[in-house]
Amino acid sequence: AKSKDGFQKDMSGEMDMGEIEGISMGKAGLILRAPGGGGVKSGQCFSISQGSSTLAASTKTPEDTQRLFEAVQHILSCGKDKLAQDKKTVVSDGSVKNPVVGFKVVRWTPELEELERKRKELEKGPPAVDPKDLMDNKEVKELKKGMNIMAYTLDDMNLPKATKLALVYKAKGAGRLGTIYWCDRRKKRKPPSSCGRMEVEDLSSIVIGKQTRILQTAAATMAEAEACLSLIGPNSQISIEMEEGEVLVG
Repeated sequence: AKSKDGFQKDMSGEMDMGEIEGISMGKAGLILRAPGGGGVKSGQCFSISQGSSTLAASTKTPEDTQRLFEAVQHILSCGKDKLAQDKKTVVSDGSVKNPVVGFKVVRWTPELEELERKRKELEKGPPAVDPKDLMDNKEVKELKKGMNIMAYTLDDMNLPKATKLALVYKAKGAGRLGTIYWCDRRKKRKPPSSCGRMEVEDLSSIVIGKQTRILQTAAATMAEAEACLSLIGPNSQISIEMEEGEVLVG
């Protein structure tokens, strides 16, 4: 590799073949998974490990990587039947280690390639959901328009209070599965950033009836249990009573 000043940097090194502990094909190590290795196909990559040292590199073609793999595997296998005592070492816990006999070989197969592809997809997170699919439901469409509710929350003095609000659902640009907002009824068409919210994907439970503590306080004495529910998430929750004429979302 060339440094910024144009001089060639010496990247050479060596490994004793008898001390090699493993060879892996594909992007099996942290180095090859780093951003710098993003443009190289897994089939062109390999890693050879020896103690604290690792050679992680790529070849020009997957065929070249396969040939290198076969060559190293052959050399290592020649020492497999030779339990050379001079190659054995006693490690700190008193056990005997023989790298020549115990080397690990990971062949990069189409199956591993598929597993690597799935791993990368999982790292990106769950797939996006089409907002049209989210809105393909009568009750969800009603919730998008906004439903009048009585919300039970705590005031600045940490005392229970009842407030007339609107419960609104937005599918676009608000979380993978959309977001539920509770806000001033006059602002339900475009809920402001200051209003309460919860991403549907973070919703951990929906509790029907007056089961949360705030719905059992004096502030909710007149609330009808059949019309109450609580939306509970990891960092927020809202306990509400649907007003007469509104429909609970099923």
